[in-house]
Amino acid sequence: MKPSQILVQQAADAAWEKNAADLVAIDVSSRLPLTDAFLLASGSSERNVLAIADAVDERLTAEGVPLKRREGRGQGRWELLDFGDLVRPRLPPGGPRLLRPRAALARLPRAAARPFRRGRRLLIAPAPPAAQPGLRPERLQEAVDLVRARGATAQLVVLHRGRPVLDLAFGCRRDALFWSFSAGKPFTAVVVHRLADLGALGLDDPVSRWWPEFGRAGKEAVTVRQVLQHRAGFGGLRVLGDAAVITDPDRALARVAAARPAWAPGTEPGYSPIAAGFVLGEVVRRVTGRPLPDVLDELVLRPLGLGDTHLGLPSALLGRAVPVRGAGLLGLVVQADVNRAAVRRAVIPAAGVSTTARDLARLYLALLRGGRLGRARILSRRALDAALAPPPDDRLDRVARYPIRWTAGFQLGGPRSVPGTVSPFGASSSPRAFGHNGSNCCIAWADPDRDLVLVHLTNRVGWPLPDLRYHAAVAERVLAAVPPTVLADDR
Repeated sequence: MKPSQILVQQAADAAWEKNAADLVAIDVSSRLPLTDAFLLASGSSERNVLAIADAVDERLTAEGVPLKRREGRGQGRWELLDFGDLVRPRLPPGGPRLLRPRAALARLPRAAARPFRRGRRLLIAPAPPAAQPGLRPERLQEAVDLVRARGATAQLVVLHRGRPVLDLAFGCRRDALFWSFSAGKPFTAVVVHRLADLGALGLDDPVSRWWPEFGRAGKEAVTVRQVLQHRAGFGGLRVLGDAAVITDPDRALARVAAARPAWAPGTEPGYSPIAAGFVLGEVVRRVTGRPLPDVLDELVLRPLGLGDTHLGLPSALLGRAVPVRGAGLLGLVVQADVNRAAVRRAVIPAAGVSTTARDLARLYLALLRGGRLGRARILSRRALDAALAPPPDDRLDRVARYPIRWTAGFQLGGPRSVPGTVSPFGASSSPRAFGHNGSNCCIAWADPDRDLVLVHLTNRVGWPLPDLRYHAAVAERVLAAVPPTVLADDR
C-alpha cells in the first residue's frame, strides 16, 4: 500500500455491504492527536474519540504490532514501529478497493487533504459503530458486559437497520472460525428451499422419491418438509449412535436409511440434532448430482460473499479454528470430539459449519431483506415465507424436552406458553423473530419487527439450561436497545 492511500468513511460504510468489514484509515505515523487523525480520515464526531482510542489499542495489541504510545493534549498518540501486516489488510474478493490518492483526496476538504500529500502513513483500523437514531447504547453496553464477564472466547455482531452497531471479538480475532453447532443448520435449509424455489424439488416430495433406500421401515411417506420441521419421527435415543459415525457419511446414511421412526411421522416435533442434516444433504446430492458443500457455495456463500464460511473446514484453515471448551461431563465429551481435526474437516450438514459472526450476520440480513442482499438473491419471498411459516403451537419438543417453535428449517422467537421457559432469542423477541440455537453455545437470529440481527458465537458448551438463559439474557439487553418508539416509527 502506498503511503497516501486512504479508505474514507463513505467507503467504510460501503465496505460492510460488500463484506469487507467496517474499516477506516487513521494516520498514526504523524504526530497528530488521535482526535485530529480520526476526524481527518473519517469525519467522525469528537465525542467518539475515547472509544476509538480503545479500539485502536485493542486492534494493535491483537495484531501483535509493537507500539510506543505517547500522550498529548489529552489524547493518545501512536508511533508505529513496525508497519508489517497492517499495510496488507485482507479484503475479500469483490470488497471495496483502497482508494488511490487522487480519488481519495478528492473526497476530503483541501485543508484536510494537505497532510496526506506530505506522505504520511496510514493505519487500517476498525471504525466505531455508527450512531443509530432511537438506539439505547447503554443497553448494548450491558450486553457487552455480560459477554465479557462470562470469559468465553466469543464474537458478537448486532445489526440494526442493516448497519453494525456491535462488531466485537473477545479473546480472538474477528476472522476466527467458530464451530457453529446447530446454529449452522439454516445454511442447509436455505439450500433446500432454494432448490424448491427453482423447481428442482418439492417440499412435500417424499424423501424416498429422491433417495429410494430411505423409503423403508415406516419412513416411506416422510416428506422433505417434515425433515426440515423435525417432524419425521427421528428419535433422540439414536443421537449417541449418530454422533459415533458423524465423520463417516456412508455409515451415517446407512444408519438413517435403516432406522425406524420412534413415533408416527408428521404428528409431533422431535429435534433431530444430526440425522436430519444427513437426510437433507443426501436429498440435495441426489437432486443436483453434486455434493452439498458445492451447492451451498454456488447458491448461498458466493452470492453473499461469505468467504469465511465452510461446510467442512479446509486443512489450511485449521489454524484459525477456535477450540471448543467444555464444562461438565457432557461438555468435556463434546470438547474431545469436536476439537478433532477430522471432525472439523468433515461434511456434517447439521452441525459442521465453521464460520464467523460477520458471515452469519450477512446471511440473516439477506433473509431479513426478503432473501436478497444487494444484487444477490438467495430466496424468493414465496420460498422465504414457506421457510418461516409458523407452527400451530409451541408444544414441548419430544427430544429437546423444551418448547421450540419449529418452522421448515428455523426456530421462532416470542414468549413461550410453558411456564418457566424462555426463548434463547429473548422473552421480548417478536413471535416473527427467526434463527437457530446451536447447543446453547452459538446462536443467530433476526427480528423483523425491529430490523435487528444478532449473532453470538462462543466456544463454551456443557450446561444446557444455564447457557440458554445466558444467551436469552444477552438477547434481552440487545432487544432493550431498540425501544418501542423505534418499532412504532418503522411500521
